[in-house]
Amino acid sequence: VFGITTSGLRMAFGGHFFTDVAIAGLVSFLVIWLAYALIYRWAATRLTDAQVDAALTRLAWPGYRLTQRWRGRDVGPAPSA
Repeated sequence: VFGITTSGLRMAFGGHFFTDVAIAGLVSFLVIWLAYALIYRWAATRLTDAQVDAALTRLAWPGYRLTQRWRGRDVGPAPSA
């Protein structure tokens, strides 16, 4: 709903042509569908929720630890995944 409304307003105010909006919507749909399929649907690349959580924790942990050290808090060792 938000995307349709925003697209309509951009066309109404002359910021975009219909083709710009239509192609952007199609590309957005395909990227989201592909990411969903890679993470959850296709058996060869399927990840469990625990695997997704562990990957996000490994990705975010250095920044979290740096922020906590800057605030003077000890967060202990990195979690094992």
